[in-house]
Amino acid sequence: MAELIPSGFAGRFLKTMQDPSAFFSDPLGYAIAISTGILVTAFVLAIVRVWRGPTPADRVLALDLVTGLALAIIVLQAVRFDEESFLDVAIALAVVGFVATAVLARRIGRGDWS
Repeated sequence: MAELIPSGFAGRFLKTMQDPSAFFSDPLGYAIAISTGILVTAFVLAIVRVWRGPTPADRVLALDLVTGLALAIIVLQAVRFDEESFLDVAIALAVVGFVATAVLARRIGRGDWS
């Protein structure tokens, strides 16, 4: 009996999960996997910096870095799964991250957050 695999993102995701070697059959798959690993490592280190930052300015800068790394990870996954809707999420995250960084920097500049 043939398996029913849905089309679109869910189908590509299920096919990748059933046969992970299919993803690594081309150099792009390797590049995405290595890049994602490096970005996730940097993401974790930046989260630690947000948590332990000695000053509020360090924390805001690290939070901006976390946003940028999250954007890069989302874009890589959009390429991996060939899903354009991930890019909409990335654009929204970029706008929210920019506004949040600007607001927090302004609060630090005024001395509201020490």
